[in-house]
Amino acid sequence: NKKDTAMAKQYFEKYLSLYPDGCNPYDSMGEFYLDTGDTANAKKYYRMALEKYPFYNSALNALQKINAEQKK
Repeated sequence: NKKDTAMAKQYFEKYLSLYPDGCNPYDSMGEFYLDTGDTANAKKYYRMALEKYPFYNSALNALQKINAEQKK
């Protein structure tokens, strides 16, 4: 299956623009970047999700996993 990452990114950016105060759009964008191999931007967006909601488990778990992988 060929992934249309450009279109996916557009959808996530639209999601962010519609719900800028929510934590889930930032978490979703972090997941997008993680899935595309861009861990720097993934961490950035996961941190932004945590700024909106500091106890958001999805973002916390993702950051822990990224940090553990980077220590290997």
